[in-house]
Amino acid sequence: MRRKRLLFVWAVTAWILILAGAAYGVTETEYNALFDLYNSTDGANWTDNTGWLIPGTDPCDWYGITCDQAGSVSRIDLDENNLSGTIPASIADIDMLEWLSLHSNQLTGQIPSELGSLQNLENLWLFSNELSGPIPPELGNLIALDHLALGINQLSGPIPSEIGNLTKLSHLTLSHNQLTGTIPSEIWNLIALTDLRLASNQLNGSIPPEIENLIALTDLDLASNQLNGSIPPEIGNLIALTDLSLASNQLGGSIPPELGRLQNLESLWLYSNELSGPIPPEIGNLIALDHLALSRNQLSGPIPSEIGNLTRLLFLSLSNNQLTDPIPPEIGNLASIEEIDIADNNLEGPVPETLMNLTTLLDNESDFRRNKLYTDNEELRLFMNQKQIDGDWMSSQAMTQNNPPATPIITGPLDETVDPDGAVTLNTSPFSDPDGDTHLKTQWIVRRADMPFNAEENSVIDDISDTDLTTHTVSGLTPGLKYLWRAGYEDTGGGGVSWSPASTFKVGTSIPDANVDVPPGDTAADFAMVSFVQWPDNPAAGSVLGAELGGVYDTHQYRIGTYDPLKNGGEYREYGDNLVIDPGKAYWIFARSGMGITVNGVPVSTTEDIEVPLAYNTVTSDGWNMIAPPNAKSYNWADVEVVEYDSEGRILFGPEPVRELAEGNPFIDRRLWRWANGVYASDAQVMQTYAGYWVRALRPNISLRFPAGVTVERTDPDTLLAGMSKKAGRWLERLLPEPTLAVADTGDSPPPPMAGFTGEPVEISGDDSSSGGGACFITECGR
Repeated sequence: MRRKRLLFVWAVTAWILILAGAAYGVTETEYNALFDLYNSTDGANWTDNTGWLIPGTDPCDWYGITCDQAGSVSRIDLDENNLSGTIPASIADIDMLEWLSLHSNQLTGQIPSELGSLQNLENLWLFSNELSGPIPPELGNLIALDHLALGINQLSGPIPSEIGNLTKLSHLTLSHNQLTGTIPSEIWNLIALTDLRLASNQLNGSIPPEIENLIALTDLDLASNQLNGSIPPEIGNLIALTDLSLASNQLGGSIPPELGRLQNLESLWLYSNELSGPIPPEIGNLIALDHLALSRNQLSGPIPSEIGNLTRLLFLSLSNNQLTDPIPPEIGNLASIEEIDIADNNLEGPVPETLMNLTTLLDNESDFRRNKLYTDNEELRLFMNQKQIDGDWMSSQAMTQNNPPATPIITGPLDETVDPDGAVTLNTSPFSDPDGDTHLKTQWIVRRADMPFNAEENSVIDDISDTDLTTHTVSGLTPGLKYLWRAGYEDTGGGGVSWSPASTFKVGTSIPDANVDVPPGDTAADFAMVSFVQWPDNPAAGSVLGAELGGVYDTHQYRIGTYDPLKNGGEYREYGDNLVIDPGKAYWIFARSGMGITVNGVPVSTTEDIEVPLAYNTVTSDGWNMIAPPNAKSYNWADVEVVEYDSEGRILFGPEPVRELAEGNPFIDRRLWRWANGVYASDAQVMQTYAGYWVRALRPNISLRFPAGVTVERTDPDTLLAGMSKKAGRWLERLLPEPTLAVADTGDSPPPPMAGFTGEPVEISGDDSSSGGGACFITECGR
């Protein structure tokens, strides 16, 4: 009897809610659908369920719900809101729905086929969930659809050919699922597509010449599938392409010279295929290119001299091929290059001295090993040692015919993986050797990411195993630290060690941190220097801050960036310009309407010494760095330690506290600069957590070490001020004496905040790959 009474009460309550919803203009059918959505996705535990199912509230005012002028529901935005459970089929009853965004939740089950009846739907965002089963062919009925994003789920089966009916579709993302079969030919008729992403599935078959129909395409990502055949030369007709990735497939034949027509191409990823023949000289026509990756193929012949035309190139990878002849001297024209990997080829002869022109090459990041290269120029040899991973490139040059094993491929943990307990299993690809030699040993190396990889003190794990050849477990790693790891294969033929690229992982538990709050403003004085105390889940600025910006970096409303003395002689790296968020660095953030930031990541350890490297431009002598406490602690600046390394990772000086440094020391300028009320002052004594500061390095290879045993007492006046609410703290700061204005034209004060970046709003993706333009500054810009 009690059960019947409870059911009756529930039914009456639901009916009252439905009548309340209808009273506000939302139809009973729409209300029922929202009611189902709440109950089937555990609405009581959503991150934000403001207004939902509360009697007397207008459903159009519920969190995530938008209605049109007629009072019908037109948008549902519940992404990143802790939805769990299944998507109810009754959502299809909301006839006027134009936008459905449920991405980045924990939704399970299948995509309801009933969604195919939403004739007004323009955007369907279901990516980053745990959805399974097939893609319903009924989605092909959504003829108004512009964006379809189903990536990062567990969807299986073929891509339905009915998707070819979506003639208005501009963005199609199905990456990171378990889709099989061939790419349906109907997709090549979607001529409005600008973005096609099918990577990381199990798709097979060839890429047909009909791909040239997608003339509006700017981004094409078919990587990490099982595609075979050759690369169709017709891709060269897609002249709007900016990003092309066909990596990690089974594509053979030669690289079509027609790719040289892609004048707008910025990244070309063809690595890990079965491509053969020469690198076409037409590659040199791709003058906008910043990333070129052709490694792990069977390419032969010389490196074409035309590669020297790619003056915007940041990354060049040609390793693990069969390239021959000397390195062309024109490689010295790559004025922006940061990393070169030409290891494991048959390159031979003297290294051109023009290589020393490449002042932008990062230390310890390039690889010239296992070729037949040499130099008699001691300065050049030392230069290459400084740039070479692990140094001493020349001793690895093969003078025999035995080749090293194929480069190991890291299969886990991959970049930015989070491990909760510090016991990590390292996994690599099966062994392969071009000479048929057997697998002798595997070297496993784990290093802390905050210190130089080859530093004497950075020897976390160094294991050589003749039993654990492709899987190795390490334990005892410290929570709150980020690690780099690599694996190296040795063969029985003595061909040397073949090293994998480095991958990263973090130890700890990822949690949200909402302690960075930027107040509103519209003058230069309202720029805020902020910092973060976590290893972000994904450090790309587009991932960390994209949700706060609503997915669009409107440079009339925001300015976000950090100073990089290595960029073009010293410039700001702004949001959209490969900006990453790292602990220990500070960032300018300006927001007209204010900005509350929540970062998801692993908190940086407060029980370990943490290092922050300082950048220094040896050409311009620019050593200005925006820095901050790297964890949730405040530090006396005088207690922070200075360390100098050499190119081999040996400590040349320190660690020495700042208080012990002489006024004219050669390592850093001892002053710590702060920003207050629109001017700089060099009187900062305490580095407050979440704040930002400037310091100037006076030579390369300098790091700051933040000792774990140093604390700032709560009685310190600076600390008391920082402990107050941010609003009260900023109010009190304005009552403090104005700092002395730094003289900007003497080089004795930090660069002023960013200017000249404002332009039209820019749509930002998770990899932070776009940027704005224009040339106005805050109060000079229209609102």
